[in-house]
Amino acid sequence: MWIGLCVGAAALAGCALVERGPQLPSRPTADQETKLALERTAAALEKNPDDIGALEEACDVYRTFSSLYATLATCGRLAELKPDDIDAHRGLATAYHGLRAHAQAETAALAVLERDANDQEAATILAAAWIDQGRDREAAPLLERLAAERPDDPRTHASLARTYAKLGRGAEARLLLAEFTNRHPDDRETGELLAGLSAAAQRRLGGARARVAASPDDAAALYQLGLAEGAEGSAPAALDALDRALAALPATADAGSRQRALAARVHYARALILERVGRDGEALDALQFAIATDQELRWSSWQAMRRIYRNLGDADGAALVEGLFERARAESPVTQRESAPRRD
Repeated sequence: MWIGLCVGAAALAGCALVERGPQLPSRPTADQETKLALERTAAALEKNPDDIGALEEACDVYRTFSSLYATLATCGRLAELKPDDIDAHRGLATAYHGLRAHAQAETAALAVLERDANDQEAATILAAAWIDQGRDREAAPLLERLAAERPDDPRTHASLARTYAKLGRGAEARLLLAEFTNRHPDDRETGELLAGLSAAAQRRLGGARARVAASPDDAAALYQLGLAEGAEGSAPAALDALDRALAALPATADAGSRQRALAARVHYARALILERVGRDGEALDALQFAIATDQELRWSSWQAMRRIYRNLGDADGAALVEGLFERARAESPVTQRESAPRRD
């Protein structure tokens, strides 16, 4: 049990000094008052490891001074004994985030937000956990909320801009940064990020246009142009390029061929752009084409379909897609291997 790591007067008082593992950015060392608090809680926990008051004080002190493992020990035990203590869950979220345990950080942050939906610290940790797990589409709305609540915070705006860029929303990323740097012209991080995204976008779009100009019927070049135009926020130009890419591909192609895989990616890219401009029915059709053309795209396509159904308020459609997810997971060899009983 975690609390066993730090029980005893000497152990608890020195836990922050001897623990091993990755640390959050360093903070000031504990002052004399803090040392006295640690000694006091250590003595109390030595007598009674489940002393709620001592656990609350220790959880707060260790979280404040970024003692990750000690925070897990004290805040974890406090959360077991007092499940509605928001500070205990906040401490767990902070510690797990510092240890890069993304799934556990997500769970703890959600526990905080269930008790206080406006907790900015937990929301920040949750967004970071989603991004670290590759769940940028889920993180974007949360970062948008945080950016609105923190109009002068460069890190939040930079994180949102990077997320937009990864989602193919380059124009929105640059607009966000341009507005921020207009208010804070001396902020180096956002200024450098804006310059880098702008230069990369121009190179990508210019290169894609040049390739299409040289080979107007090259489906792969048209696909790349569609992605570049979409990232710049030009849905009509993106859809035109992607439609031309589909027209350049043969009507039939062997399963597993490069042409068939390219066709599937074109359908998927069209779907995301159609969703962005509110043409949800066409987006769902394009996703069905993507899945039918290449089963490797079924996971990301199902995720997009579920999102569209939820946005439309179609609970039955979302539930149907969720069922497809669960059935595919159950049939996955990886899932079966992980769930199989182990032999000793």
